Amino acid sequence: MERAALLIASGNYDDESLSKLRSPSGDAAALTEVLNDKGIGSFAVRCMVDEPHWVISEAIEEFFHNRYRDDLLLLHISCHGIKDRNGRLFFATRTTRRDRIASTTVSADFLRAQMEGCRARTIIVLIDCCYSGAYLAGAKADQTVYISEELTGRGRAVLTATDRLEYGYEGTDIRAFGEISSRFTAEVIEGLRSGAADLDQDGRVTVNDLYKYLYNRLRGMSPPQSPQLFAELEYDPVIATVPAEISAMRRKSTASEAVSAPVDPTVPLRAFRKGLDIIVFHKIDLKDVMHGDSFAFTYEVWQRCENCDGDGSCLNCGNSRRVWRKRSITMKIPVGVEGGMQIRLVGIGDVKHGGKGQGHLFVALVEQPHEIIVRSKNGVDLEMPISVSEPVARKGGVLVIDLIGEVINVRIPPGIDQMQRVRIRGKGVPKLKSDVRGDLYLIAYKQDF
Repeated sequence: MERAALLIASGNYDDESLSKLRSPSGDAAALTEVLNDKGIGSFAVRCMVDEPHWVISEAIEEFFHNRYRDDLLLLHISCHGIKDRNGRLFFATRTTRRDRIASTTVSADFLRAQMEGCRARTIIVLIDCCYSGAYLAGAKADQTVYISEELTGRGRAVLTATDRLEYGYEGTDIRAFGEISSRFTAEVIEGLRSGAADLDQDGRVTVNDLYKYLYNRLRGMSPPQSPQLFAELEYDPVIATVPAEISAMRRKSTASEAVSAPVDPTVPLRAFRKGLDIIVFHKIDLKDVMHGDSFAFTYEVWQRCENCDGDGSCLNCGNSRRVWRKRSITMKIPVGVEGGMQIRLVGIGDVKHGGKGQGHLFVALVEQPHEIIVRSKNGVDLEMPISVSEPVARKGGVLVIDLIGEVINVRIPPGIDQMQRVRIRGKGVPKLKSDVRGDLYLIAYKQDF
């Protein structure tokens, strides 16, 4: 098994209409150090800074070529993100021309093709750029980049710096000179180097650990960012390990806080900030999307001390006014949700040290692909293959379809051809918070299903 990382950083651009980014080169150097550290990432790292688009494309193809199934590959991209008028995503390089986007950038389509052709079962992609169409003057495309459709797949985890409408930010002081760090990559580096991203303190930082850590950190900044995770993984890959001395220090610090940390009587309780938000992940399938589902889960959380009601007068909480507890909850998934959405449950996250102020619980939905039915990009239409070898496809007639537990009778015209689409109105996915449903499209293929 090989652990290999490719870091691509583009901060300087020949096209003057693309503003210079001060963070990529410094971030790449710092991230290289952390990932290459035998006590942390233990990756074999290749770092590329301000290379032309053709060199980067060749490096990406080489990176994914001739891999073994058990290899773990990590790709980090820091640059300007550009959308074309159709909402497709491109990564800018030093030689990118804004009037020649398709031929002078690295497209998400190209990256996906290399990932799909790779034998490694675990690929992690970290994207530190913004996806706004504001980079394209006069762009009329919608404000969405379909990152889940463009880059994800089985055995893939894509962690992005922002959601689909936000910008990725460099440092906090726009007057600063020289190199600065982007918030996203800086937090990745800090979380791995310090072990802070090891939220369950098991000595390992997994993909889910890193995402939860980044979300909590970046959402608390001003202005906030909302990192996103799109994943279809067989397991939760370990990105880094925490050095033994750091793990020991953290355990000692946590024990000290839980047992003997006093509340400063000179600080009013209203000065304590809101507690941290918590992220949990739940897999959903097309049946859940079509019909909704209720499920129960358990999570661990800092709660207000029940013995002293948060006034810090008992030894149970050691004057910290909170205790570490498991909590169980049952919730219903709304009909019409999409993977990548997060359901917010207000006020049941972590209580801040001091007992006042409680964060929220976010349930992040990870949609699993159906065997044959595909959800269209608008989120409500469905595409389902049918075989042209069926007698009803040749002669016409009524075709009986079982659509996720719903039996549908569809009249098929005679002589249906390959790739012909038959539209059935109102049999797609229900729109979120609406009784209106999308459409179902039957698509004829030669092979049997």
